[in-house]
Amino acid sequence: DELGDPSKTLESALQVPVPAHWMDYKSRLPVTISGEAVFEADVVLPEAFAPLAVRIPSMDTAFVLYWNGVEIARNANIYKQEADVFPLYYAPLVRSIPATPGVNRITLHMVNSIYPRPGFRDAIQLGQESELKLAQERSLFFDVFLSGSLFLIALYHFGLFVLRPKDPSTFYFSCFAMVVSVRLAVTGEAFLFRLAPITWKISTFLEYITFYMAASPLILFIRRLYPDE
Repeated sequence: DELGDPSKTLESALQVPVPAHWMDYKSRLPVTISGEAVFEADVVLPEAFAPLAVRIPSMDTAFVLYWNGVEIARNANIYKQEADVFPLYYAPLVRSIPATPGVNRITLHMVNSIYPRPGFRDAIQLGQESELKLAQERSLFFDVFLSGSLFLIALYHFGLFVLRPKDPSTFYFSCFAMVVSVRLAVTGEAFLFRLAPITWKISTFLEYITFYMAASPLILFIRRLYPDE
């Protein structure tokens, strides 16, 4: 009940730079990959302000976010046994907050059991709710447009390969475009989460495997175009 109570001071806490992976604090704290971390900050607001919200970026570490002790968002049940805690979603969120004039306390409680880079790598943004939602919609549109365009390019070049199988360069480029299209669907705004019930484990697998798979077809494509070089 006292979590995030703004009446308490942060003087006893260690000040650390954020966003960062908490293993970056190893020179100052005896941290380990698995464990818990609590990040807190005070936000001072004027007497009059527009409705506010926070944009919570995609996180691979299980978390619960509080504003003045009120839960705003979560991606896991962090109060289970540590080894059983896994994030449930990956897509960024915009959540309205019960902000009040004066001092407000934001608290991020994180638990990690398996991910090798725990913590939050992107900043939590505070701003007007309408502006944050508009920015998210624009970013989402761009990701969907770019991923969809690459998907169509992949299909087009695969069709060229079917018509001219003696030239494998179109097949290599089709594979490259398809891999990048899938990667865009599970990173950034992670719009694939809005379309299919994908788990965190599947999305993390796709994020990593597509990163390494993209190089091979691109190199083969360039080698086919410029065999002498």
